[in-house]
Order: sequence, then C-alpha cells, then structure tokens
Amino acid sequence: MDIRHLSYAGKTEMKTLSEDSKILAAARREPIQATYVSDNIQNPGMVISAYNVDPMTGIEYEKASRERTDAYFALSYPMDKLTKPYQKAMEDIAQSHPSLVHKDWDLGVNKNDELIIFQGNNKLSSEELNVLTTTFDNLFYRENIKAFQDASIKASFIDFRLDKEPGSVSHYNLNTDNINDVLRARDFMNAKSHQTNPFDLLRDQMVERGSEFIKPEAADMKLVDIYT
Repeated sequence: MDIRHLSYAGKTEMKTLSEDSKILAAARREPIQATYVSDNIQNPGMVISAYNVDPMTGIEYEKASRERTDAYFALSYPMDKLTKPYQKAMEDIAQSHPSLVHKDWDLGVNKNDELIIFQGNNKLSSEELNVLTTTFDNLFYRENIKAFQDASIKASFIDFRLDKEPGSVSHYNLNTDNINDVLRARDFMNAKSHQTNPFDLLRDQMVERGSEFIKPEAADMKLVDIYT
C-alpha cells in the first residue's frame, strides 16, 4: 500500500497534508502499514509503523536501485551459463552413481580459485569424491562459481535500507574470507530453482548460515509505531 495515497479522516489524501504534519513526517520514514485506532468516535487516531532508520534520500534510493539491477544481472549471468551443463552432469552421475545425486553435498570455490566440495549430512566415499572432482573441477565451473560468489559479495554493499526483508544480501558483510561459510552453488545451478529470482535464493541461504555476518545497522533495524 502506498501510504502517500492513504485515505484518512474523511477521504483526505496523504499528499494534501501540511508540511508539519506528524503523519506526513512518519510517511517519509518509509512506513510499512497503517491502521486506524480509536478510543471513542470523537477522537479518532492513526498508528503508522515505520522503520527506525533514517529514510533514504531520492539520490540514495536511485543509486541503490541501479546497484540492485546491476547485481541481478551479475548474479544471473554465471548461473545461466552453468545451468544446462550442471543438469547434464547430474544426469550422467545419476547413471553411474545414482545414490550420489540424492546425497547432501555442494560446491564452492576458495580465494585461491580452487574447487571446494562441501560434505553435508551424508558421508561421501572416496569414490564419490573422485566422481565430483572429475566432473566439476575444471576451469568452466570454477570461473563461473567464482563469478557468482564475487557478484554476491558486491551485492552485499548495496544500501541495506533498500530491501528491509530479513535475509537480504545487503544486510550482511560478505567477503572472500567468509563467502564459503554462507554461499552454496547447487541451488543456483538447479534448473528448476534457477527460475527463481537469485535474490530470493540468496535470502534463504543468508538466513540459514549468515547470522554471524549480519551488519550491526541491519540487525538493529526494526519497526516502531508512531501514534498521531
């Protein structure tokens, strides 16, 4: 709901309020919702829920929006290149080692551009590790996984106020030292998941593994009620 056009007390639109109006001042702090409250019909009131952070200026908002658009393409491009080869690789693995397809493992690249195989809840045999290494330890996969990781790190520098939903990548301090503590590549290479906005997949992974790296200002951000 756009708070600037919210009807109030007899169809008065927000844009018609005076400059010193408490409601208008609250609206400029990027409100999320507004609800009517009243102790009696003679004394109507309103509660506006707003975040306890300084509002973004127009220039800040435009800059952050451009950065988010750039980040979307930077995140999508390497995964676009990997999706079909990864799907073919998984079909081949399913033929030779079917149980490996369903085991808990994942892929990454370290700061030395070396492939990392993450072992999850399922122990991988030396033969299975060899299969994964033979399949994915090549320049094509390493370069594109690294490009995706670098794009995720860059996206974390976007103004955290642009996306206030928990798990936004811009709420975290990501770098080459901690990116592999948080990010896993398989979700993004999966053909079905690839149809999802990469920011949504990042959000899930940040919530699952990123709590140690959340920015203090993002951790302190919360909704407060402003009464009029």
